[in-house]
Amino acid sequence: MQKIVSIEKPTELSAEKVELGLQDDMTKLISDTDKVVADVELISDSAQRALNIAKSSGRNINSLINKIESKLNEVESAAKELGVDARNIKGYDKLSRISKQVLKNYDSYVQRANKNLRSLIMS
Repeated sequence: MQKIVSIEKPTELSAEKVELGLQDDMTKLISDTDKVVADVELISDSAQRALNIAKSSGRNINSLINKIESKLNEVESAAKELGVDARNIKGYDKLSRISKQVLKNYDSYVQRANKNLRSLIMS
């Protein structure tokens, strides 16, 4: 009876498998890193755009408040001369509410958003 002996090179095959496995792992890590970097860049760009909007809004808000208050005073004077209650003039109540509730608080909202966005960008 003859015995057939095959000689295998498990070390080389094993080394190739390990090498291919490591390459696959590195390729996946590169891909995962690229995705994360793209997300961070998107977040940073979006935060910068929002910061620019907040800055612009902050600069414009005080001017807008002054214009609204001036117009309200003008309407009140004209209404008084005509003997009419200014609140009966269409738009007066809404503009008055905007001035008192929204715009005066908006400046602090813009400042807080500005601070939060700067913090996000810097981290």
